[in-house]
Amino acid sequence: MSIAIVPVLVPTSGEGPIADISALVGPKTVTLTGRFAGTYTLLASHNNVNFVPALLFNADGVEQVRLTLPDAFTSVRFRCGANTVGSVTATVAGISVPADNLFATLATFTPNSNNTSAIIDTSVLFPPSGLEKDINIICEGGFRGDLVVEGSNDGVLFNPIGQFSAGQQQRPLLGVPADLEFAPLSITVNTKYLRFTLTGQVYSTVVVTIGGTIPISEASGAGISIDEDGGAQALNFGPAPGTEVILYEWEKTFTGLAGVITPILTGIARVLPANVLANGVFNVYIGATNPGDTTGGTIRLTFNTSANVETGFTVSGAPFANPGGSQLIQITGQVTAPGVNPGNLSQADIRGIGLNIG
Repeated sequence: MSIAIVPVLVPTSGEGPIADISALVGPKTVTLTGRFAGTYTLLASHNNVNFVPALLFNADGVEQVRLTLPDAFTSVRFRCGANTVGSVTATVAGISVPADNLFATLATFTPNSNNTSAIIDTSVLFPPSGLEKDINIICEGGFRGDLVVEGSNDGVLFNPIGQFSAGQQQRPLLGVPADLEFAPLSITVNTKYLRFTLTGQVYSTVVVTIGGTIPISEASGAGISIDEDGGAQALNFGPAPGTEVILYEWEKTFTGLAGVITPILTGIARVLPANVLANGVFNVYIGATNPGDTTGGTIRLTFNTSANVETGFTVSGAPFANPGGSQLIQITGQVTAPGVNPGNLSQADIRGIGLNIG
């Protein structure tokens, strides 16, 4: 695995060209830089044909905006809804593991149909056990009513796990309503079987696709992959520098990994300072002897942030010898603001992280 940065051309009008991000796994950092007023929409796809809005960038002036794109997609492109001054550039950065992401079309509903799709066994579609993470479903097309996503563990009893709702779209005087655009639906439940029930009227072919990850590298013992959607923070009441705090902790086996391994961390960090001198330091420790204590651990990766804004990042540590066996992995945070008085509060938080070791 390695860090990859994919440039995405930002159009001055309409929709830009397609950029391939099919090899990027886990949370991806999308950075848009330039001077513009208005909005840019990042469109995402599972098949390079059906695109839906995934991220919205707003600005009014000189901006460097970073947002996180979760889940697995084959490609992205930008749609312009802004006025620009000079050039506006964009990149998508993430961890590249080309064999891990998989995509498929799950169902197609043609005009005037009103039915339930065939039952899909995800372990057959994506052997040997189905998609494991970064799973999302895209629905693109035209219909009135609801498209319900149902899941089951036995293929007999199904329960709703998500829904695309179109309401009762009104037909214009000429022609039919435009195809609808829904944000990707993230799937966080474990389910073996899927099916789709569409109640309403289809007026333009509806295509339902899925994307997700089977972490081949982790399953084969070639790497460790950890994802955390929640957030954790370190607090500091000035004027003294803050205490280093364990924000995340896991115990993982390093047996079977390569002899030399490298940690790579992605995510979003934020510092809310007591004054403009505040900054945050995040460390990744490996090898501590007791849970809740970093003693005995070695810092294998460090990330620093200082701006009073959210910062998307991808950071790689130096390669090191695989310690083998079961090891504690810890991410710590510390606010190093000098503060102004004891009443000042600084905090540094980190969320949406992906940690890969291999």
